Amino acid sequence: MDMKILFDLLKEVREDQKNHGRELSKQSAYLENLDSDVKELKVSVLQNTEDISHHIRRTDILQELHKDNQKRIANSEERLDKLEEPVKARKWLKKNTKSVKVILSIVLITVSILAFFLNK
Repeated sequence: MDMKILFDLLKEVREDQKNHGRELSKQSAYLENLDSDVKELKVSVLQNTEDISHHIRRTDILQELHKDNQKRIANSEERLDKLEEPVKARKWLKKNTKSVKVILSIVLITVSILAFFLNK
């Protein structure tokens, strides 16, 4: 009887070994596929890293150009404002001509009255 139990145990161990071998074979194939995928990903990651570096360089260059353009625009606007000052003053004067005439008239009348009284 002990031999029968021992023989059954050996069968179980052998069956477990077969199952374990099949499982190891599956895991080995899975690991090989995973290794292949990782190798492909490494190539993609390297290419993506190069692409990102390239785009960062381009973005930095464009940012500097944008800053330069902003400075040029600010300088141009400043020059235009200076050139437009006489035009703005003329427009203001046309708009407020009546008020300016009234103020000048009051000043002239006041000066005339003062001159009259000072000459007496």
